[in-house]
This record gives sequence, structure tokens and C-alpha cells, in this order.
Amino acid sequence: YREVALRATMVQRKAVEEAEKRLDRGADTDPARTAAALSKVSQVSTDKLMSLTGRPQVITEERGMSEILRSLAAKVPGLVIMEGEAVEE
Repeated sequence: YREVALRATMVQRKAVEEAEKRLDRGADTDPARTAAALSKVSQVSTDKLMSLTGRPQVITEERGMSEILRSLAAKVPGLVIMEGEAVEE
């Protein structure tokens, strides 16, 4: 399975390089489809890399409403927090 996975990855790399060459030459008949396919390849590759290196694949936030409002007020000049609500002056 490892050998097959490695071979598939190498062929995938070649396919991405060929797609890039076709785009550079203006020979791609459907650039939007190529972009969508390459986007999927990128997404799967990135997810797998994160998984294999033990890095988070999903970003979650653990802040409460008051912390979020304070952060928002610091970023937006003139925004004042009143009784748990954000009001613009």
C-alpha cells in the first residue's frame, strides 16, 4: 500500500506539472475545470500533510461573547460595547 501510495503521489505530481504547462501554453481547453481539480488536489494534500505531521486540521475558537466583542471594539474605531452589545458611535 505504501508503494502504491508513493507511485500515485509521483504520478499526481506529474499530472499537476502537465496541467501547469498546458495553462502556460494557453492549450488548456477548460481552465476553470483544471483550477477546480487542482484545488481539490491541494485541499486533500494539505489535509493529509496536517494529519501526518500531527498539526490541527480544524481551527476552533474558545472565546466567549465578551472577549469577542472586546476584540471587535479594539479593531473598529468608534465602536463602543454597552451592556453586552456593540454600538457604533
